[in-house]
Amino acid sequence: MNKLPDITFSLYISALITLFYMLSCAPFSAEVSVSEEIPNRANYSDFSVYFKALKTLERPGLIIGALSLEFPGGPPLVYLDDLARAQWEIGRYYSSLSNYFLWLKTGGGKHVRALVGIAKCYRELGEYAHAAVYFSLALKASPTFWNYYEYGKLYERMGLYEKAAEMYNAAYGLSSKVQYVYRSLVQGKLANAIFKAAQESMEMGDIDDARKKLSLILNDPLLRQTPAGEKADFWMNRW
Repeated sequence: MNKLPDITFSLYISALITLFYMLSCAPFSAEVSVSEEIPNRANYSDFSVYFKALKTLERPGLIIGALSLEFPGGPPLVYLDDLARAQWEIGRYYSSLSNYFLWLKTGGGKHVRALVGIAKCYRELGEYAHAAVYFSLALKASPTFWNYYEYGKLYERMGLYEKAAEMYNAAYGLSSKVQYVYRSLVQGKLANAIFKAAQESMEMGDIDDARKKLSLILNDPLLRQTPAGEKADFWMNRW
């Protein structure tokens, strides 16, 4: 059997990656053609350089397709994080979880990202107790803005608003280290969690505690500017 020329084979691989993406993800923008969007594998002799170019597009289907076609038996460990993250982004939580566990076993200095990835998978699967275990391990190893923030989302999902507020408050205290858009995001999350906790206190008949919680929002100029701050201001003199 005649062997396909290298350039033909590379074009074939690029076409398969494009097809994989089109079948697994959202349609391409009408303004941009496929050939303009996706790097051509034939133009890269080094897969790592090609893969880096693909990652700039932030399209998980392309990541999964490229790794599946380049490494049919499974990608090298160096790409496990990228594969697991891409799988998580398209809702393939069990596959993502499996790869995060495999990546965790390799050790190294990136184990915290694996712990957080595992926790996020469990959170989306509704396995909240397991998620809490791995978020706790991640925080113990690396108490960062994003680890507190993601843990807060778990407690919010569980309806434990006081615990969510604790995590968001810790993230809020570290928010000077992140971009403004994320500082604004955690401000809203924190104010909303405190307001929800105040509502729970009110429903239990503890008006003093409810007003105390509302004061936490109203006494912070940034939290007061959030939608929850407006609600806190409205209800403060009505409870």
